[in-house]
Amino acid sequence: MKTSATNRLEQSPTHNLAGHLLVASPDWQHGLYGRTVCLVVHHSSQRAIGVVLNRHLPMPAGELWQKLAGDKPVRSTAAVHFGGPQAGPVVAVHDRRDLAEFTSAEGVYIAAQIHNLQQLVASPTGEAQVKIIVGQADWGSGELDRQFAEGNWLPLPVSSGLVFAEDSEMWPRAMHRVGDLVVATMSGARVNPPDV
Repeated sequence: MKTSATNRLEQSPTHNLAGHLLVASPDWQHGLYGRTVCLVVHHSSQRAIGVVLNRHLPMPAGELWQKLAGDKPVRSTAAVHFGGPQAGPVVAVHDRRDLAEFTSAEGVYIAAQIHNLQQLVASPTGEAQVKIIVGQADWGSGELDRQFAEGNWLPLPVSSGLVFAEDSEMWPRAMHRVGDLVVATMSGARVNPPDV
């Protein structure tokens, strides 16, 4: 199988990235995706969909929470996040297995059904880790594969410690993790799990 060179590792451009984190390369000065961490939820030869995890919107969340919660009391104080430039459903990235509609990794779940979103925003802060995301990243046929092959994105396994990190800390921590994996690949050393 022919591979394309990325920044440091040989990667296949046809690798399925669904369920992985993509970390924007430090030298990629993209207006929307520079210094972002994105969770890929779908990747096929026709299309890829993901959500940016570390861009909160400068807007009060209360009104959106009230719309999502319906007649339930709103207890969550989490920020609203910009998931990408394309319209998409409001989704929650969260850590409650009982409300999971898509599982990316242990402790990292996605929900988009209104009854699940209502329960999440009605959860008191501290009871559940929740990021409510508006919009999505949407790549056409082969577009994400090209960006990946050009070294614009660096792949990482999903970890709850990284997904729920503060927005300002997420990209630097992800880059540190990428560096650890590169060193481990080159040296054959074992890397501790990301949440240790």
